[in-house]
Amino acid sequence: MREDRLKTEVRKARREREIGEGAVCVRCGETDVYALVTATKALIEDHHVLGQNHDDELTVPLCRNCHAKTHESYRRALVQLETQPSFLERLAAMLTALSSFLSELGGRLRDWAERLIKFVEWLDKQVPDWRSAEASA
Repeated sequence: MREDRLKTEVRKARREREIGEGAVCVRCGETDVYALVTATKALIEDHHVLGQNHDDELTVPLCRNCHAKTHESYRRALVQLETQPSFLERLAAMLTALSSFLSELGGRLRDWAERLIKFVEWLDKQVPDWRSAEASA
C-alpha cells in the first residue's frame, strides 16, 4: 500500500516536471497532470496567439487538445499564419488571429458563466440558506 502511494507520487512529480509547475490550459482550465497525459509530445504547448511567423513572443499555454481546436478555429476564420508580403497584410493577419482567439476565449468564458449561474440556481433550490452562510463567512 505504501509502495503504491510512493509510485503515484513519483509518477505525479514526473508529469509535473514534464508540463511545468502550476501549468494550466488557458482555454479549458485543465490543471490535472493525469488528464494532460499524452504519448509523445509536450502536454502543455505554447500557442502563438498572433501566429508564430507574425509574433514569436506572444504565447499562452494550451493543452494539446485545445491547441489543436484553436488552430482549427484559425483555419475556419481563414487566418493567414504564413509570413505576409507587406506590413499591412501582416497586421491584418495578426488582427484576424487575435480576433479569432479572443472570440473563442470569450465563448469559453460565457460557458463558464452559464455553468456558474446554473450552479447558483441549484444551490437556491437544494440549499436555500447558502446565501446567509456565504454572508457570514
